[in-house]
Amino acid sequence: TGEIETSYLAALGRLLEPLGSLMGLSWRMMVALFASFVAKENAIASLAVLYGEGGEQALADILPQVLTPAAALSYLVVQMLFIPCVATVATVYQESNSWKWTLFNLLLMLVVSFGLAILVYQVATHLA
Repeated sequence: TGEIETSYLAALGRLLEPLGSLMGLSWRMMVALFASFVAKENAIASLAVLYGEGGEQALADILPQVLTPAAALSYLVVQMLFIPCVATVATVYQESNSWKWTLFNLLLMLVVSFGLAILVYQVATHLA
């Protein structure tokens, strides 16, 4: 069995870590966020694998240890506003019949979700 710390997924996550740090999120949280692009529910399964926790309760116990309240709030914001799942993106393309509008939609959602999550984290951190 391989170590998650030396995996390609971890390497990708570490590339995303500078962006995540603006929201108080580790590379693991960023990988889980991007895994939710396939399906939103993948975020929880990804977190369980990345943190090496076997069940729902174990993950519920570890997350408060690795996330501050401000970081947890920023993760909720970015996750709720993040790019919808692949099926939704396909529907946007099908309805608009335009890759230009589909790409614009994706980029807008990325900018809004990350921008607001960064703002929420920074404000929550400074108010705490």
